[in-house]
Amino acid sequence: MAVVLMAVMLMPVSLTGCPSKARQEKGQAKVELGSAYLVEGATEQAIATLQEATKIDRRNIDAWNQLGMAMMKRGEFEQGEDAFKKGLRLNENNASINLNYSYFLLKQERWEEAVDIQFEVF
Repeated sequence: MAVVLMAVMLMPVSLTGCPSKARQEKGQAKVELGSAYLVEGATEQAIATLQEATKIDRRNIDAWNQLGMAMMKRGEFEQGEDAFKKGLRLNENNASINLNYSYFLLKQERWEEAVDIQFEVF
């Protein structure tokens, strides 16, 4: 009985743990494709692909960063900010996401917040 109870207690940990290497690679491939769509101006395709990437690997900071940029480009500022903040929760010192989030804030004329981020990180 104790063995069964222990297995049941450990099950949630195994279901919510780190994604496998294959999932990480698949997620990163989606990030690269979504980023290419964004560069080419295919914002809607970029968003759909980057959202897929975040579902495949919720810990991929690049996916959240690029999704934030894509949402900003579409004018979806609330969703863009949510994406940046999710990425920052994964690593608040990541230079790339901090730089892009600062740019996002500047585009909205949120000067003080943007400057604060720059002083905190850089």
